[in-house]
Amino acid sequence: MTLKKSSGGDAKFSCGCLLLVIALGVAGGLVRNAHRETITAKVVDKAIKRSDRDHDKYLIYTDHETLEDEDSLLNGKFNSSDVYGQITAGHTYRFEVIGWRNPFFSIYRNIISVQEVAN
Repeated sequence: MTLKKSSGGDAKFSCGCLLLVIALGVAGGLVRNAHRETITAKVVDKAIKRSDRDHDKYLIYTDHETLEDEDSLLNGKFNSSDVYGQITAGHTYRFEVIGWRNPFFSIYRNIISVQEVAN
């Protein structure tokens, strides 16, 4: 009995899975970015939710809903820490947000830009 070497089928399977994961990630990002809105809300509180060592989630609690502040490659936003730092509880802001809120999966609308407005 002789054993034959793999003909590369495993590599094709792995590549196919990787492409599927990438495609789903891109599609998810496009769907999330499809809903963009500007809202005005008063910030009640803010917090950093630590999920693991490499990823923190900045949460902004407003009088309307909870928002998330995270970087967004598709929107060219790479300053989440700065945005989070400039937001103060008790102040009212105009937020440009994307996405939808899904409480079951703890998904929040993401802040793309923020501007303080007079109270």
